[in-house]
Amino acid sequence: MSNEIYTQLNYGQVYIRRKGSTLPPFPMGPMANVSFTPELEEITIKDPRTLSNSELDGVSRPAGGTVTGDLLELPPETMTELLAATRTEVPTGTITDEDHSAVIGRTSMTVRLPLAVTEITNVAGDVTYLPNVDYVKMPGGIRWVDGGALATDIAGETADADGIKSLPVKVTYTFPKVGLIQAFTRGRQFYEVFVSTVNEAGQLTGRRVTFHRARLALSGELPLINRDDFAQIGVTLALSEDPDRFGLGESAMMTVEEEAV
Repeated sequence: MSNEIYTQLNYGQVYIRRKGSTLPPFPMGPMANVSFTPELEEITIKDPRTLSNSELDGVSRPAGGTVTGDLLELPPETMTELLAATRTEVPTGTITDEDHSAVIGRTSMTVRLPLAVTEITNVAGDVTYLPNVDYVKMPGGIRWVDGGALATDIAGETADADGIKSLPVKVTYTFPKVGLIQAFTRGRQFYEVFVSTVNEAGQLTGRRVTFHRARLALSGELPLINRDDFAQIGVTLALSEDPDRFGLGESAMMTVEEEAV
């Protein structure tokens, strides 16, 4: 019998792939605080011979389980799966004379993420507005600022029913290659999950835990803007037995491979 002390100080990686896929799984990203909690179902027969109707017989069987953890990065592949989304790559390109209404102090959202603004003109094309004077490129669009020729032209327009003055303009800009994620467009998906770890305590023994059938979801909120600390994204893997596995002595839920010492 080994005298190895099985203290735990684990580090490693979590990988997933769609159930049934033969492709290598992809890493979800750096994860911290990954843990597994089993869910047991108790089935009992009451003993009618007793006053308290206590248990005569019963069985405990696994009903499922939960793996939870905190993502410290959010790769596009993982975001796509967490949001039940489809993802397509849009190549870089140029959009010419995209129509917008300029309002001082507001930001027009361009059709694509703007990489560089080539030119902004009035509808006739005979007046060109200046960057950082009439407008500023923002991460998601173009903000119209006060102080230049554009502001003067907007001031000369007639206000609408809400008292807002605007000017139609044409925007020409380039956009970068983007991963376009269309969220919540797919139904329920099942995954195989692989947790590959090394126990830093002791003899650096390796371990691999395989969950045969799991659903992937956010365990709460998805941070969009936070400045006080790095975003940690809670992830939950809801486990269930794989109906394709029913061999005698074969687990339908999970297997653990532990390096012998």
